[in-house]
Amino acid sequence: MMQIKDLSKNTGISISAIRYYEQLGLIHPQKAGYYKNYTYVIQEQLLAIRKFQAAGLSLKDLLKIFSLPDREPNQLEKKELDQILDILEETLKKIKQQETLLIESRQMLEKMKKKVNQYYEACE
Repeated sequence: MMQIKDLSKNTGISISAIRYYEQLGLIHPQKAGYYKNYTYVIQEQLLAIRKFQAAGLSLKDLLKIFSLPDREPNQLEKKELDQILDILEETLKKIKQQETLLIESRQMLEKMKKKVNQYYEACE
């Protein structure tokens, strides 16, 4: 268990952002009197939130996805699951496109570097 300042330090996420994620319902700290205690599970959730945002998922989408473990399968409607699957599939598609673009960019940069090295050797 840790306090919010420790969580912020461990994750690199500002205290205000952590509180915002809490207000949205993405994370659920345990209350202990006037204080809230944050677990290592919450720390991992925050790191996952940041990675998923970087991958293109919105907080609205993440809220849908993160609500699944809090609910029983019989509480879910097929429509909700279809929406979540659509979100995940679309995000995976975007990531694959980014991967392809990065691979192609790396290959082009490696060719350019090789060419510059050839010019460099010719200058000696």
